[in-house]
Amino acid sequence: ELSTGSTSTASTPLTVGNLKLDGNTISTEDSNGSMTFDTNGTGKYIFNHDGGGAMTMHLVCSDSDGGWLHFMNSTTGSTADTDGWKIGMDSSESFQIYNEELDSTAIFLNTTNNNVKFFGNTTADSPCQVTIGDDGETEGHLILSRKGAAEFPSIKMFSDDGTASYLFVDDDGKLRIHSSLPTDTGDGTIVG
Repeated sequence: ELSTGSTSTASTPLTVGNLKLDGNTISTEDSNGSMTFDTNGTGKYIFNHDGGGAMTMHLVCSDSDGGWLHFMNSTTGSTADTDGWKIGMDSSESFQIYNEELDSTAIFLNTTNNNVKFFGNTTADSPCQVTIGDDGETEGHLILSRKGAAEFPSIKMFSDDGTASYLFVDDDGKLRIHSSLPTDTGDGTIVG
């Protein structure tokens, strides 16, 4: 039973078209049906959360597909997987920010070892650039913290032929370069 006016009552589950309301769950009834929320004009989607837990929005995805939030410009993008950007978790539970139009990952966080990777535009052979701070606006700092006496945080770089070099600071504050991950203050040679 459903009535309209100042008071509305309904016996659940309630089905209207392809939408079903059952208790606290709204679901689609048609096979592989999508649910579209469409505001008018400058209207926004507002999700209020009144405490009682850390999660304001909880996205649950299948093991094989992962789960994504997809962003598309309504005038230039219309097709998922080819237009706009997506942000979310892939099937291996690694976190990504992905450019659909370039078919390229921009930021990748590996769930296995927590490594973070930044990618450039591979289709246009454009180098990746990570900027910390903003020239003339915001000061930037790159901080590499040392865990223990035998560990030296370093910057790993590759030459054109793939040879790796590690730049690090020794116990005396001198900048050194080494051919492998440094484990001693005297590894490699002093730069300059």
